[in-house]
Formats: sequence, structure tokens, C-alpha cells
Amino acid sequence: MRASAPEHKPDAAKSEAQFLDDQAAAARLAIEDTLARMRETLKDGADIRAWAQKYPWATVGASAAAGFLLASALRPKRHAENDTEPALLERTLADEQIAERIKQISAEEETRPRRGGMLQSVGATLLKTFGPALQSAIASALAARAAAPDPEEVAAAAEEGAARGEAEHSEDAPPHE
Repeated sequence: MRASAPEHKPDAAKSEAQFLDDQAAAARLAIEDTLARMRETLKDGADIRAWAQKYPWATVGASAAAGFLLASALRPKRHAENDTEPALLERTLADEQIAERIKQISAEEETRPRRGGMLQSVGATLLKTFGPALQSAIASALAARAAAPDPEEVAAAAEEGAARGEAEHSEDAPPHE
């Protein structure tokens, strides 16, 4: 038995080395496969057209946010030295002009005829919104009524048809003796 043990030991060492080489090769293949899948996933994730087709509103929102951030970053900053504050006299004149304009507008408002309140405003908005649909519904109802036959005419035609049918039926029948 001792003589056979040294023979198996080099084979065992060789098979262990072969096993480790096989494991290392399998690990390399797994890592390469994982990296390839990660590249493909990243490429698919960066495909803007696919995102836009799958999530159109989110894409629009993200574009708007990105545009806002880009504009904010590119807009020149205001510096305190560039802001020239008007003199006290200019501000006073401007305030007086504004006050005068407010008085003019108030006087014009008092002379104008009063408009309706909120209910009239809401009614006008609803009429503007649903007016065309309402007009279409009324027009189609009138057209349907015009196309429908008059019930009195239908009854008269039915009586006339019944009278003709009886007359034809009596001509075909043999005379009674």
C-alpha cells in the first residue's frame, strides 16, 4: 500500500493543479461574460431614443430639467457693482407716476359698466369650451327629426296599404254564391 501512495500523490497534485487551472479559466470566462453583459446594459441604458419611446413624458421632464440646469449654469451671474440703484429723486418720481397711473385706472374702472361676477365668467368659459359640441348635438338632433317620418303620415300609409291589401285579396277570392 505504501508503494501505491506515492504514485497517487503526484497524480493528485497534478489533478489539483489542473482543477485550479480549470477553475481559473472558468472564472475568467465568467468575468468576461459579466463585463460584456454590463457593457451591453450600459449601452442600452444610455440609448436616449429607447428611453424616449418607452417613457416619453419622463424624457420630456428630464429634458426640461436638464435645459433649466444648463441655462442656470451658463447664465452670467449678477454682480453688485453692475447694479446701479436709482437716485432718491428718480425713485420718488417713479413712485408718483405709478400712483397717478393707479388713480387713472381706478377712475376708468368706475366709469365702465360692471361685468358679471365669477358665475358669469365660469359660464362664459364653459360656453366657449362646450359651445361647439352643444351646437353639433343640436344640429344632429334637428337633422334626425327632419329625417324621421311624421307619425301621422306613417299611419295614413299603413291604412292605405291595408286597404289595398284587402281590395287585392277580395279580387283574388272566388265569388260567394
